[in-house]
Amino acid sequence: AIHMSASQVPDSVIVTRKAGQPVKLSWDSPPKNALVIKKPNDPRAKEVFRKVVDYLENERGVTVTVDPAVAAEEGNLNTYEAGDDLFNLVDFVVTVGGDGTLLHVSHLFPRGVPPILAFNVGSLGFLTPFAVKDYRQALDHVIKGNFYVTLRARLECKVHKEGQFIRESFHVMNEVVVDRGYSSYLSNLQCYCDGKLVTTVQGDGIILATSTGGCI
Repeated sequence: AIHMSASQVPDSVIVTRKAGQPVKLSWDSPPKNALVIKKPNDPRAKEVFRKVVDYLENERGVTVTVDPAVAAEEGNLNTYEAGDDLFNLVDFVVTVGGDGTLLHVSHLFPRGVPPILAFNVGSLGFLTPFAVKDYRQALDHVIKGNFYVTLRARLECKVHKEGQFIRESFHVMNEVVVDRGYSSYLSNLQCYCDGKLVTTVQGDGIILATSTGGCI
């Protein structure tokens, strides 16, 4: 594993190490702001969420930010607005849910992503390795620093038509799917890498997966 200060992680990074390998991070100063995201409409997630927020704010002195829907539901919690630069507003992220909750967080950060501590209360837990019963110990470990994170590569997808960019770009953790939509005909897809034709695919579509999406 390599060692890096959390402040050295830029909003966009090209990593020479393989995704999935651990990197040791440390804080230049104790973290003061955390984004806590929970699985919606889940009583168990709400229970754990409240414990995590209470512990962070009242025992560790960390300011908690939540998404607008949760702020309206719970009250008296900081939230954010569309367009806010969350990457520069929070030091780390806590998720309470399943893999879907973690994927939702990925969409909140179009560029860099802070360290994420993922507690599993969902049906699937490929990406959420921490048990809720150990939430105090896990949070203490992250706040103290010198912890290991697993790098996850994401794909950036841009939609063009006749050479013109027509939609916003997307950053995805699992995969990008290009399919024929409602057409009854097979698609003919030309796949390029760095401007060079790699192959031509005929079929319903194509899936371009990250190492994370390929494993799942």
